[in-house]
Amino acid sequence: MVDYDNVEHFAQAVARVAREMPKDERVGEYMAKERSWYARAALYDCAFATLAQRSSGRHKEVVRT
Repeated sequence: MVDYDNVEHFAQAVARVAREMPKDERVGEYMAKERSWYARAALYDCAFATLAQRSSGRHKEVVRT
């Protein structure tokens, strides 16, 4: 974790990860599946759908799959 506005610390963290890259390919698979932009979009889609339903008065619980 690095502070949002600390570019130097971010660059150091990236360099450290590049040097000490995990040898296990499951890390990459996990990141692609759970932390990709597609995974984020699915989460946001669910959240926005819930907000839209609440604001329209037709609230039903939206379950993320």
